[in-house]
Amino acid sequence: MSENWGPYYSMPALLRKTDSGKTILRESFDCDLLRQELIANGLPLEVVKVRNPWFYRKQNSDTWMLIGESEDIEDNFQVEWDISKLENGSYELMALMQVLVEEGMSERATVARQSVAGFTIQN
Repeated sequence: MSENWGPYYSMPALLRKTDSGKTILRESFDCDLLRQELIANGLPLEVVKVRNPWFYRKQNSDTWMLIGESEDIEDNFQVEWDISKLENGSYELMALMQVLVEEGMSERATVARQSVAGFTIQN
């Protein structure tokens, strides 16, 4: 069983490892595993907000570029990405899921997890 609460990629483009044109980025997270991690770290359990920014970079680059972000849990943090203007080559995609939790107004914390996957663009 995984001990990672997320993010979990669910977009077809990365499953194929090669893509072109427009793609929809989506992902999800495991609420039960998140809760277990919050308890283990003595953090508040009330989830106030989940924010998921998406980034990309060319393979072997140090700089991540923001694609967009979503707070829409119901739509799996969906972000549309038009990669038709990028040059062909190898890239990496990163989702950086951030969860804000609180207990009343006195205690707040933010936890984050990232997921990185490689893929190739062939326009």
